[in-house]
Formats: sequence, C-alpha cells, structure tokens
Amino acid sequence: MDKFQDSTAFSCELRIIRARNVEFNSTGSVFVRCYMSAGNNKRVRFESREVSSSNMVWNQSFSLNCFGTKESMSNMLFEGTVIFELRQRSTGFSYFGRTGKSQLVGKAEVPWKTVYESSTMDIEKWM
Repeated sequence: MDKFQDSTAFSCELRIIRARNVEFNSTGSVFVRCYMSAGNNKRVRFESREVSSSNMVWNQSFSLNCFGTKESMSNMLFEGTVIFELRQRSTGFSYFGRTGKSQLVGKAEVPWKTVYESSTMDIEKWM
C-alpha cells in the first residue's frame, strides 16, 4: 500500500500589508507574529520583518504549503485558525546580538473555515 495514497496538500499565501489605527507610547519597531496549527496540539510560529513603529508598512507575503492526511487537512480547514499578533520591540539595549522581549499590542484570530467557505477561497480582512 502506498503511504502517500491518503495524503493531500493545501497551499496558501498570507500577505501582511500594513497596520493602521494603532498608537504607541514609545519609539521602536513592530512586527507581526503568526501561529498556525500543525496538528497533534502543536503549532508553527513565523514572524514578519520588523518595521519602524512610525511607518507600519510591510507588504510582505508568506507562501505556506501544508501536507498531511485527508483527515488531518480536513480538521485543519474546518477547526483550525491562524492567529496574528502585532508586537512591539523597544529600541534599546542589546546583548550578545539579542534584543529585548517584545510586547503584545494587538491580537486577531481567523478561522480557516472562513477562507475555505468563501466563493473564491480568498479573503481580505482588516483585524
């Protein structure tokens, strides 16, 4: 029996354009952190590049290719979500090439079901 017989693939593109209606108390940089379900109560984390908090424009895309069993992919599409966090890192002290921790500014969650059930499998949403 072919072990790939029951497998399927799902590809998508996430595009982070810009942030608006956000005010910060200090200078520094901002970035978007995303979390996606990877099955078995695990998740994948990826981050956008950091941009100045005075000019929050990214125009950055992520292409994601997911592979799994038909059942696991179906579960992801109907039960999974993508979580977006807008985070800020203050300008300041750096040690051993590492910067300080980031602070959460805002958070949004989008169910994959919303995308899957759209007529074009395409959504554009401000969060």
